[in-house]
This record gives sequence, structure tokens and C-alpha cells, in this order.
Amino acid sequence: MIDLTDTMKNIKCKIISISINLYKYLKKGYTYNVYNVAFDFLLERYIYATDNNKKGVIMLEARGKDEDNELLEHISKVINKTGTKKISSKELKSKIDGVYFNPKWNEEYSSTYVGIEITDLFSYPIHKYVKRNTKDKTFLTFEDKIVGYLNYINKGIKTFPPDKK
Repeated sequence: MIDLTDTMKNIKCKIISISINLYKYLKKGYTYNVYNVAFDFLLERYIYATDNNKKGVIMLEARGKDEDNELLEHISKVINKTGTKKISSKELKSKIDGVYFNPKWNEEYSSTYVGIEITDLFSYPIHKYVKRNTKDKTFLTFEDKIVGYLNYINKGIKTFPPDKK
């Protein structure tokens, strides 16, 4: 556990998390595909967090062939034609070298992909924070990597729909 914690602490990365409360989303009458909405939010935050003249690759964990194809169709349309509500297609193309789906396991199920596993290690403590509004020990280990740290709500951690204040 000590080695794992040290590894998480020492990985050079920026963390962006999108959490959609499906119950609230449906209750408020939203009908758009929730994965497409989450991806648009992710793209916007990715662009905001990317330094000038820098490009990157977005890697997503594969879910299933049909689901991945449906999301890929949306991604292609947003990046190549429409943009998001806040970011133009031109700007997206200038900052993204590609979007890839990677399975959790290799074809033989003998090993997993390190990047996906690392993402999972960051994701669960963030999920607990969003759900319970408490920061556990693991979350505190990498909190400074979240985009917008110390003020990361709606930047590095986006929740939707927002809570009424």
C-alpha cells in the first residue's frame, strides 16, 4: 500500500473527473445520451487544462463494441464538425491528436493496461468524494493533481446536474 500510494503521489498528471448523477439527470428531464454529455464536459475541461501549443491524446476505457461505436460517432462529430457548447471544433482539433478506446484487458486476459488501471485508482476515491463530500486518505494523496486545485469544483471535478444552492 505504501508503494502504491507513493506511485500515485509521484505520477505526473492532471486529473479531470466528470460525474453525472443519472437519477437527477433523468428526473430533471434530460434526454441526451449521458455518455455523450459526459464526454463533452470532459473535452471542455481538457481544453481548459491544456497549455498553449500542446496537444494530447484522450484514452477511454472500452465498454462494448456498440457502445464504443456510438460514442465514437459522437466524438467524431464534435471534434470534426460541431464542437461543444463552449469549444469550437477548430480549437478541439488543434489540441487533440486522437481519441482511443482501450480495453481493460489484453486479448489473452493475461494482463491489463497500466494507464487504465491507474485511472481506476484515481477514479474511485474521486467517486467517493463526489458521492459523500468527504476526502479519504487516498484522495488527499493526489488531490493536488486535480485540475484547478484548490478550487477544482467545475474545473477538475465536474458534477452534473449541479446541486441547487
